[in-house]
Amino acid sequence: SLPKKYHGFIDDMILEVKEKEEIFQRRALSELPQVDYVSDPITTRYIEHLYASLATNNHAYIYASLLACPFIYQQLAQDVRLDTIQEPLYREWFSLYQTTEAKQIQQLQEARLADFCQLEQCTLESCVPYFTQSMIDEVLFFAMPLHQEVTV
Repeated sequence: SLPKKYHGFIDDMILEVKEKEEIFQRRALSELPQVDYVSDPITTRYIEHLYASLATNNHAYIYASLLACPFIYQQLAQDVRLDTIQEPLYREWFSLYQTTEAKQIQQLQEARLADFCQLEQCTLESCVPYFTQSMIDEVLFFAMPLHQEVTV
């Protein structure tokens, strides 16, 4: 089980999710027509990878797998100019990752990964395959809309 001193990061993640949900709620996305969802191979592969990471029971590997999602947004946000984004939802989404607080969170995530490595007596290098596979899945996930338009 996870030592008590690491429980705070779960609360931080919950707050981050709530903050992002507010954006979607303001856009009233829940009012869009409901469609039957058919899982695509990319999403299925990503979920399988996350379950495989969980199966290791190694907190460092699990955390490394989860870091790809915020990491890629943080990296994209560093390079994007908000004034070039026409869609307000995306502009607001990326603006969340351009704040000083977002940079501090990234530093905290990196420190927590190092803590988890110490806890599990493993190296950062041993986490690389878990993070890398998640990054590959994230890239494929980002590329999907370019190749497969979903219409409602």
